[in-house]
Amino acid sequence: MKFILADWPQHICWVAATESLYTYFLSYLKSL
Repeated sequence: MKFILADWPQHICWVAATESLYTYFLSYLKSL
C-alpha cells in the first residue's frame, strides 16, 4: 500500500500532462 501511495504524485502528473496534451490536440483540430 505504501508503494502505491508513494507513486500517486507521479501518476497524477502523468494524467494531467496527458489530459492537457489531449485538450491541446482537440483545440488544434477544431482550428483547422
